Order: sequence, then structure tokens, then C-alpha cells
Amino acid sequence: MLLVFGLLLAGSSAELSDAIGQDPIGALAATLPTWFLVPFALVAVLGLVGGATRPAWRCSRSGCASPGGPPRWSTA
Repeated sequence: MLLVFGLLLAGSSAELSDAIGQDPIGALAATLPTWFLVPFALVAVLGLVGGATRPAWRCSRSGCASPGGPPRWSTA
């Protein structure tokens, strides 16, 4: 939903689209109300945490980090 809203914002104005191309966070902070930055920051942080923890969780569950575990190609 946030992605679609961002695309609609960028497409609404050529000036805003250029500002987003230069500094996306600054352009959004100047344009949007303050309350909108809270869900934006939450989604960004959760995306980073999820991207960092998922590979570690997958390897710990499948045994790809252990030397005696199954071959990596069989766990994919």
C-alpha cells in the first residue's frame, strides 16, 4: 500500500518527482504530514530486520552452517 501511495505521489507532480529522485526522505518529509512518517519508518525498519534475520534463520533450520549437515543444494 505504501509503495502504491508513493508511486501516486511521485506521478502527481514533476517537481515532486524530481525532488524524490534527489532526496526521497527529505521530499517526503516536506510533503507529507508527520504522522505518515511513522508507518513509513516502521515498514523500512521491519524490512531491514526481516532481510537480515531470514538468511540466518534458514541456515539454522536447514543445517547449512554445520559441517555435518545436508549439502546446501538439497536444502534450497
